[in-house]
Amino acid sequence: MPKARRGKTVLEALYPSAPEELVDTAKAWVADCSEIMLGAIWAAYDALVLNPRVRIALAEATDDIERGLTRLLYFELDDLLTGNEPFRLLPEAPEDETRKRPPARPRAYDIAFAMRVNPRIMWSIEAKILPTPRTIAEYLKTLKERFLTGDYAPFVSEGVMAGYLIEGTAVEAFEGISEQLDTPLGPLEKWKARQHRVSIHKRTVPEGRPYSKRFSCHHLMLEFS
Repeated sequence: MPKARRGKTVLEALYPSAPEELVDTAKAWVADCSEIMLGAIWAAYDALVLNPRVRIALAEATDDIERGLTRLLYFELDDLLTGNEPFRLLPEAPEDETRKRPPARPRAYDIAFAMRVNPRIMWSIEAKILPTPRTIAEYLKTLKERFLTGDYAPFVSEGVMAGYLIEGTAVEAFEGISEQLDTPLGPLEKWKARQHRVSIHKRTVPEGRPYSKRFSCHHLMLEFS
């Protein structure tokens, strides 16, 4: 039996731009919006970490903590946005561009900001629970196997890895991540007061695809210790 071929999704039919056009469009959009989206994430985190009920719940919870915190982060982001931004907020947003043939399901971002005029372009957050600053294996695996392969963020050249740090300090976590990646993590002037670092990578993209090979990863340590 022949393998099923990839057809078109509803969004691909509605927004039929070629990948090259989407990459070019995404460059300008990210340049305009990246700072807004990062600011929204930090504001949403502030709302969470200052909520005493969240801290009590986190102390009591034993199951599915990562997904629970991501859902709360999404709720706070959703409350913050006015609806006038040049993007929409999506939970568990599938990436159609890099999907496999049916019946495989596309991978989905934890949270995505989808460009309002062309929602095929998304800027995304992947979040991982870090019980301690040294429990970073899954965090690094997601970065390497999804973002740095072009499987995630195909049209944009940056994305966010957020660590829910339960114990210890962000400095320790950043040191471990930098060591394991063998790549420096540098601060950004805009976010120098935050536990926010950036690493620059050369990613592997599928042959013949126009995706950027240069990728910037924003590392946000969301401390709950």
